[in-house]
Amino acid sequence: MIALADDLALLAPGGAYVPSARALIVADLHAGYVQTLQKRGYTLPAQGDEAMHARLGAMIARVDVARVIVAGDLVHGRPAFLSRAGERSPLDALLAALEGRALTVVPGNHDRGSDDLLARRGVTVSEACAVGAHVVMHGDEGVDRLRGERALAIARGGRLVLGHYHPALSLDDGAGARARVPAFAYAPGLLCMPALTPLARGADLMRLDHAEELTAIATANELDVAVIVGAEVIRVGRLSKVRAARRGARDAG
Repeated sequence: MIALADDLALLAPGGAYVPSARALIVADLHAGYVQTLQKRGYTLPAQGDEAMHARLGAMIARVDVARVIVAGDLVHGRPAFLSRAGERSPLDALLAALEGRALTVVPGNHDRGSDDLLARRGVTVSEACAVGAHVVMHGDEGVDRLRGERALAIARGGRLVLGHYHPALSLDDGAGARARVPAFAYAPGLLCMPALTPLARGADLMRLDHAEELTAIATANELDVAVIVGAEVIRVGRLSKVRAARRGARDAG
């Protein structure tokens, strides 16, 4: 866990906790991911959301959570609302795992238009969700608006908390072994969340083209990065310096 200075703590395997509100913020759960792709004609083996549920459950077991806030993409598509014979729908299975906790969803690009279906299940839907000094949005609202929301967050001593970008960082041991791990990216007035679904590979912040939408909101000289490795959140440092160090290592090699 990494405690930030403004009533936020970064949790493995991918949540932000607001202690004063007993609120857990997560992003990009994409419930029903496989079912949605199957409906679109992709040949995939049957797979549920158990790994995503386990990630969520691990954080709920660790901190006192009365409320869960999803920064967009609760579901991957409409098939997440459909049940199969003898089984709950992917969404209903997720709601059962959260029973007893209030759930607020800020709609993302994958679940916009599902407000009525969510409301029938007792889910609160809001285009933006304030929690303490922070505001939660999805992240696809447009750069100008997000820059403005970040400025407002700085003025009130909080952060704009976003999903959507799926930040990750590629790790390289210098001997050919590589891995891409989910990451938090944060700067004054901003926190970008990793995707909670393990099926999202993530946008590698080391690549300019992968990170350009996020660095349009906060530059690489402002953004700090913390990676999630197992049950730990590990500070890596300022993105611009991490990139420079990688370039230097490659040049030296």
